[in-house]
Amino acid sequence: MDESVKAILNLPWGKMSPVDLAYMSTITGTEFAESLRLGLEVFPDDEKIQQVILEELDTDNLRFEDYKESGDHVDMLNHFFGEKELWDDVSKEARGGGEAYLDTIRNDFTPLERMMTIASREMILPDVFSVILNAHDWSGFGLGFYKQYLDDHIRWDGDDGGHGDLVKHIELNPAVLKRFWEHRLKLYQSLPTNV
Repeated sequence: MDESVKAILNLPWGKMSPVDLAYMSTITGTEFAESLRLGLEVFPDDEKIQQVILEELDTDNLRFEDYKESGDHVDMLNHFFGEKELWDDVSKEARGGGEAYLDTIRNDFTPLERMMTIASREMILPDVFSVILNAHDWSGFGLGFYKQYLDDHIRWDGDDGGHGDLVKHIELNPAVLKRFWEHRLKLYQSLPTNV
């Protein structure tokens, strides 16, 4: 396992603001959707990637309470951040880390490399999402929508035949993934740990 991934799994998630953590997923969710669409340009006839796209983008399979809209999965997070007026509760450190992460991924990774990162994270993120999920009582913070987001993605990515299995045929470059997970670790480390 990559050293950055090990470091991510051992971060003090319980000391991070629940709102910052949910905000972080609006950033990574935005980047994920962009990367997946770029990946389709590289693999236009790949039926397994098209299946992942059907279940992640422009879909209505992510629901919580009254939210039943069609859109990318990140749109559900953005909806509840607006409805619950959470944007102003995000720390300036989280905002800065998120902007830096997006800039780096958009500017320093090719479409093929971004698709490699999709394949890698679909196999690793169920573990990362599980440690985040167990770090807080999300419903107690009024963030039940984020718990739903994490629960669903753990299931979709990690189940047999899930998204991790659908993208595992993509050839991976270890140097690219090392660079990606280093940036992902920096993103997570940008969040204050003063809760």
